[in-house]
Amino acid sequence: MKHPRRIPVWTTLRCLAIVALTLSAPGRLLAGTGALGSTISKPAAVSNPAFDKRLTAYLRKRFFLPDPRQIELGPIIRSGVAGMFVREVRVTNDAGQSGKAQVFSDAAGKQVIIGHLYDLGPAGAAHTFDGRLREFFQHKFHLPHAKDAEIGPAKESSIPGLFVRQITLTNEHGQSAKAQVFSDAAGKQMIVGQLLDITKDPWERVDLSKAHLADRPVLGAANAPVTVVEFADFECPYCAHAFSVLETMVNTTYKGKIRLIFKNFPLNSHPWAVRAAVAADCARLQNPKAFWSFAREFYTRQGSITPQNLQSKVDKTAKRLGLDTTLLNVCMRNPASLQRVVQDESDGRALGVTSTPTFFVNGVRVVGLPDAKAFDFVMKSQIEEASKSARK
Repeated sequence: MKHPRRIPVWTTLRCLAIVALTLSAPGRLLAGTGALGSTISKPAAVSNPAFDKRLTAYLRKRFFLPDPRQIELGPIIRSGVAGMFVREVRVTNDAGQSGKAQVFSDAAGKQVIIGHLYDLGPAGAAHTFDGRLREFFQHKFHLPHAKDAEIGPAKESSIPGLFVRQITLTNEHGQSAKAQVFSDAAGKQMIVGQLLDITKDPWERVDLSKAHLADRPVLGAANAPVTVVEFADFECPYCAHAFSVLETMVNTTYKGKIRLIFKNFPLNSHPWAVRAAVAADCARLQNPKAFWSFAREFYTRQGSITPQNLQSKVDKTAKRLGLDTTLLNVCMRNPASLQRVVQDESDGRALGVTSTPTFFVNGVRVVGLPDAKAFDFVMKSQIEEASKSARK
């Protein structure tokens, strides 16, 4: 898997901007953002069971939480922003790690902002709201210059009475990060976070109609109700683990219900991944089943394969499988073979793939391999959904 390099301040901002509910490291949620009580008064709580149910269902899918008990909703109270209510939400992953986030909602309970509330304090030297915002972010993230905090124009958000601005912060290394800031007309407090419509599909399905899925490695029944499109790299250790999980699901756990389509997405940092992808695809052209044997071989022996010995291992595997090694090598030298791999990469980039493995389960994007229960939750949900659609 590709791990982008970030400095701590941008990791913090990412948590604030993209939502604090990230199960990969829930212990860091809302680090350094202050306590809930520091910016919010505590009037009587509001009860709304229907909203609680809708929010829980949405968050479970949005953050791949198989057990509803992994989400604990605090009481709803009024926030310091006009027309907005707030509550704390605690999320716990399968490893027992937990973290808290603030969830703001409008009166209708159809839209929420997951993030954090900040009090801008007294106006001081900066009398305009934009100036106070710039001053806040400059001090919060220790930016050397006020211009390093670029404040976008205020626009009406989809929540009546709430305005939104985009903030772009740039550090001395030229790295930048964006966040959304929500505020009411008074502008005394702001919410930094992400606006979500919980009446819509939390999985935000991706349209795969333009991706090249024909003439690609396929495992599983052609008429399976769920199609998993995987973008993977033979040199990626996470992909190796994913391969064994997917094989078991397709061949045993959900046999007849899942079809897997493999797409190559070799990363630039992996020296033999492209040639391995070409070799496996050429093996597929001789015998479709041979592709999966090659994939298993590459994943199993990742640690011992080098750019120098790859070809000998390819030839050895081809002989073991009864393939024509001469024909295989001719295929590997054919520019059309590399072009199929390049086309897969192009499809992946068009779909927003940046790391491996990335899956699309009936269009539902799953980045990386979540824990077994979470991945199983996605699969079961899609199988159940497909079954309901078939009965209509």
